[in-house]
Amino acid sequence: MFGRAAQSTPGPWFRCALCAAVGGCALVAAYFAARPYLSGPPADGAGFEAWYHAQRDDSRTALVAAGLAVLMLLAGRAERTVGRLRSFFGATCGAVNLAILRIVVFWLLFGVVSPDGLVWFARLPEILRIPPYGLAWLDNPVLFDPGVVGWTAVALRIVAIAACLGVCTRFSTITTTVLSLYLLALPHFDGKVDHGSHHLVWFALLLAASPCGDALSVDAVIRALFSADAGRRELRPSAAYGLPLRLSWLLLGILYFFPGFWKVWSCGSYWALSDNVKYLMYDKWVEVGGWAPPLRLDRYPVLYRGGALATLAFELGFIVLIFFPFGRRLAFGSGLLFHWSTAAFMRIRFTVLQWCYVVLIDWEGLFHRLGRWTFNQRLTVSYDCARLGRWVALVRVFDLLGRVDYEPVSPARQKSRGRSRFAADVAPPPAVLSVCPGGGDPIRGHRAAVRAWLLRVPLLWWLMPLTAVAPVGLFEADGSRHGGASRRVRTARKARPGPLLPRWAPAALIGGVLIVGNVHFGIRKELEVWPVSCYPTFDFVMRSPHKARVEFEFVGTDGVAVAPDYRVLGPAGSAGMQRLQSGVLAIRDPAVRDRYLRAFADVLERALPPDAAVAEMRAYRVVDTTIPELHGRHPRRAHVATVGLADFLAKPVMSLADGTTTGAAEVLPGD
Repeated sequence: MFGRAAQSTPGPWFRCALCAAVGGCALVAAYFAARPYLSGPPADGAGFEAWYHAQRDDSRTALVAAGLAVLMLLAGRAERTVGRLRSFFGATCGAVNLAILRIVVFWLLFGVVSPDGLVWFARLPEILRIPPYGLAWLDNPVLFDPGVVGWTAVALRIVAIAACLGVCTRFSTITTTVLSLYLLALPHFDGKVDHGSHHLVWFALLLAASPCGDALSVDAVIRALFSADAGRRELRPSAAYGLPLRLSWLLLGILYFFPGFWKVWSCGSYWALSDNVKYLMYDKWVEVGGWAPPLRLDRYPVLYRGGALATLAFELGFIVLIFFPFGRRLAFGSGLLFHWSTAAFMRIRFTVLQWCYVVLIDWEGLFHRLGRWTFNQRLTVSYDCARLGRWVALVRVFDLLGRVDYEPVSPARQKSRGRSRFAADVAPPPAVLSVCPGGGDPIRGHRAAVRAWLLRVPLLWWLMPLTAVAPVGLFEADGSRHGGASRRVRTARKARPGPLLPRWAPAALIGGVLIVGNVHFGIRKELEVWPVSCYPTFDFVMRSPHKARVEFEFVGTDGVAVAPDYRVLGPAGSAGMQRLQSGVLAIRDPAVRDRYLRAFADVLERALPPDAAVAEMRAYRVVDTTIPELHGRHPRRAHVATVGLADFLAKPVMSLADGTTTGAAEVLPGD
């Protein structure tokens, strides 16, 4: 015993050495983080370039030193760290938290899948399809057939509603997840992978591999009705409910960590302590049509630079906060503040991701605290399992507040219990339901007792008016009112052998694959991947408020420009054409670019008025300032090509000389 204690408790010299090492790394990190700004950046161009790369190297050194400090602190307290990790992944929780995540995730999948929008992408010419990494096999005529895509989207929405309601939960969740992996990949074939639905598929995969239908579902109601003859067993907290939630927290942490890491690694602290964020805001304001927020944050350098530093701290620290109960509350609040700020000042909403924050809330604990605050007195419901077992089991499915204690008793025990609580001359008739507040005397009157019971189950408040017309004999023990003796209790079945794997094993396997995949692509900074990916990093520094784009103009036989109407292309027409148009700048191979532009012009022609006599198409490369007060006044337009529309599909027509891909006139990229 003594040896074990001495082995698990580090000595004073070890603790002193650990504190010195951690403190030294922290001082090194602080020094290298502050060193570039002791003298400030030089004003001249050549000197600034050297200073910029030097501060980036100093920021990398500071980041490595801070990481070493954290690793040494964890290694020095290895036993406590391992214990915390075991308690984190092995923690149990109730089924309600997982059920609420199921409802939210599959409702969001129902909303993000638009049959009309997906059919629009399926009708794009084959040359305009640029498959994400590893999905070239998906680009085939069958899977891109508009009819197949449309009916598959309708089927997905149907099974997504079934998954929300918990109807055949295992089948509906798996089917919805498989179909979403296919359908939500189609919009990414236009050359740009959006990251608005990756996390939805991650959570759907974890839910499909977990018992997420054990609460708040139609399956739970049916299971309660058929298992109540011998008294329904209460759902106990289990690791099968807790592990999928914790894996979801880890995926959220990885989602935020790598964008923050690459900002610091590629650009250094100058990403936040410069006008870069201001120019990023200008760029986004131009993208949304020249919009500007009511509060012009770009006029207050202290605010937008402080917000940029807070962004780095939030993205790098989120994955640490999730391991602590208070940290998860802090992560929840800071995450919502981060997304609300980007929505208010940059129109980057990530609304679907914000809804997924429900995974960070302990709903079961919240409901129980609400129950204690609303009903300070518990209620005891004693019932005859043979007569009311199924009704009670049905109510317990919706009992979220946890302020009711259920006690199944036999009719003989119920009768003796009634005689013991009342005087002999006022003994009530035997009953199959007894409701006692706070362990006191039963509530007199069966309707009043049922109302007091339902009052503590808010999801069933809509049944309270029905108690006024319910037959009183339902709760009496006299079998003559119900056509004979009470229903006999079904004998217990022979115990079945347990499963080969624990219930949490499938979720652990799926979660491990998702974590490894996201970490792999996060390290490689691969953004154009589905369904695992590194989220947008914004790891570049904009030093001037300019933006480059490609404009197409159709000219009629009379020399007047003809404006295309993108709305005729479908619900995703305008946004989809803008995405395709921005993809022109990303193509470096002239031959590939020519083929892309020919197909692009073919799609554009569909948006022209039917009676328009178009003679030619002109293409321009436009560089314009993104400053709201000056945007659009003096753009620099470089004519790329003017081609007769009839000859456009027959020959290569245009090329972009400089191959600019950044969308800005002056950008300092990372590695």
